[in-house]
Amino acid sequence: MMSADERRWRSWFRLLLVQSFILHSLTVIVRVALSYRILEIGLDSWWVGIVGGAFGALPAVLGMHLGVVIDRNGEARPLIAGAVIILAGAVGLWISGDNLAILLACSIALGLGQFICVVAQHSVIARSAAPSKRDNAFGLFTVVISLAQAVSPGLLALFDRESAVPDTQGIFLLGVGAAVLLLLSIVLTRLPDHAPAPDRRGLWRVMQALVRIRGFNLSLLAALVIVAGIDLLVIYLPVFGAERGISASVIGYLLAVRAASSIASRLLFSRLIRLLGRGALLILSMLLAGCGIALLPLTTDIYLLTLELIATGFGLGIGAPLTLSWISETSPVGMRGVAVSVRLAANRIGQAVLPVAASAVIVGVGAGGVFWAMAAILGLSALLCCGHFARERGR
Repeated sequence: MMSADERRWRSWFRLLLVQSFILHSLTVIVRVALSYRILEIGLDSWWVGIVGGAFGALPAVLGMHLGVVIDRNGEARPLIAGAVIILAGAVGLWISGDNLAILLACSIALGLGQFICVVAQHSVIARSAAPSKRDNAFGLFTVVISLAQAVSPGLLALFDRESAVPDTQGIFLLGVGAAVLLLLSIVLTRLPDHAPAPDRRGLWRVMQALVRIRGFNLSLLAALVIVAGIDLLVIYLPVFGAERGISASVIGYLLAVRAASSIASRLLFSRLIRLLGRGALLILSMLLAGCGIALLPLTTDIYLLTLELIATGFGLGIGAPLTLSWISETSPVGMRGVAVSVRLAANRIGQAVLPVAASAVIVGVGAGGVFWAMAAILGLSALLCCGHFARERGR
């Protein structure tokens, strides 16, 4: 018979999964629409990277401080605050028209709100899940994220099936509705009680303790590179489609294929980590994703693009549950909120910097150049990880 603690765990964890599905569905579809809106109002693709990078700007600066707040005060209020900020950003996009300054501001708001919600969600799982269930909990959590990323791009077909640029105004209105649902689901969720962290050290001292943990810096590198790969696909695959005359509905299908492949990899996560170990699995996943991304610019054939994005999605899908469970396992109990927020802040640094850097690349060579640069970064990161794990085995 199920215990009272088990029933409470299942109750709030299911609602957390619903929140995560809404949050990531909203984020993907709105960010794709942002890329299309910039092209729609006649700006060049350089601005796609600027607006896309704005999504990660504030979290990259404020992210680590959020972890201290959560460790001390709990996750409930940050979740509500994040949802309110997302709603404000979605409403701003809906009414923005062709105003570039508002598009930038709303991209920043969406990025900040999503970051706050994700840190709080990760923190409550890391804090409340039993050690024996933590890998499975994070694995299921990231499966739901991939499911959202697979389903939401298909909605592009509802906003002009054949055009290379869909009805962005309708997509932004859909985003407003999703943001309202997100806020309601958060208000209705009762999270487990939070005991304030006994460790009252400041952020700098907590960070010093965390970076000394073996493997912590490696997990940050892996998370940054893998999330950046996903992010650049969301931002620049629409640009690639517009350059090559591929319709928005096909681009939505390809993004969904990438996410569906990530679901498959995350469902196999526990088996793969038992079979290969964390180090080998991390290296192989980055190499597989890099190969898939590198091949994208070489064809416009829908079947070949599908195969390439299956490989890419499978490789990228491993990174999130791998680094999340690793950080939760190695971080002290009173520092897990900070550890999770540092990981996500590192991701947002990648999301802020790499799209802007990619926008400089795209001026000369188009979206294909962005994909080749990302593939090279994944390959270099895999090489660095090989060296790290070789040294670990030699100790």
